[in-house]
Amino acid sequence: MAGLVPVLALLFLIVAVGVWAATLFLQGYTYSEPVEQLYWRAPACGLAITLLVAFWCSLDYRNPGRYGALFDFSARDTEKFDKFWSVKNGKEILFSKRPDARGRIDYFDSNGKRWSRSDTDGIMEAIIVEDKDGQKIRFNAELTPDGKFKTDKGQPVRYLETGGKHRVMTDDYIGQLSEWRVGFMVANLVLNFFHLVLWFLCLWLLLRFQWAHALGLALVFWVVLTFFLPTLFKKTEDLARQKASVSTSAGMFPAGRHSFTHFSNARSTSECAGAPDGDRMNWVVRACSAARPADRPGAGSAAESSNQLES
Repeated sequence: MAGLVPVLALLFLIVAVGVWAATLFLQGYTYSEPVEQLYWRAPACGLAITLLVAFWCSLDYRNPGRYGALFDFSARDTEKFDKFWSVKNGKEILFSKRPDARGRIDYFDSNGKRWSRSDTDGIMEAIIVEDKDGQKIRFNAELTPDGKFKTDKGQPVRYLETGGKHRVMTDDYIGQLSEWRVGFMVANLVLNFFHLVLWFLCLWLLLRFQWAHALGLALVFWVVLTFFLPTLFKKTEDLARQKASVSTSAGMFPAGRHSFTHFSNARSTSECAGAPDGDRMNWVVRACSAARPADRPGAGSAAESSNQLES
């Protein structure tokens, strides 16, 4: 989040100066004179808007892609599976995701046959996927009483989850589950609406515009900033991904002198394996002396003993 501080500071400056100039011009032209003490009212408006945007960015930083501007958020959550089982004539057939000869990703069985909802042997009557906990979830095809797919012409076949959340998988997006996250949708709508309300309150109560004028100006400022927000949220999400990448790397390579010393000792040992017999003692001494006595008890005494041996 520290990387956003310069951008947020610039946003504060632009909003404060823009509101100050707009108030000075419009109230001087429309009213008898501009509001008094504009020198602190405009910065206060800029600070209020900047604090809201900073809070918005913090939400997007913790949940990248979940919170966005009114025209730039999606409340749909999509989950893709690397494999699934397709049921044909009561038999489960495993299909795995892999590229075809042209590099296109699709699902194939063990014989290299591409998944299809039906063939000469029968129809795919159900899809079974495995969730993150290893639990299998079954999706049954919508069928007519005579065993045919229940679908209109040009429409995909629907596979309905049995029990659970009653989710739907379609044959044109096989291996994928999409569902609406009502909570995220409501939260985004509330944030965007409060953004507009905050502009109105600042212009009406702080800058003393008449409420009708304040509402019209609030709409203008809201639209302008709404089109700028996606760029800011993209930078926020990039910072979140960078932090996640650094955390993953730190987990793979534990920090500390001991881990570096261990790597150095391992490297020295591998190099020592190919050294002449007369030089191997020197290789071992250098590898051991690279570690601190606290990291390798007795390393100091080993180095001293080898020095006496060399002398």
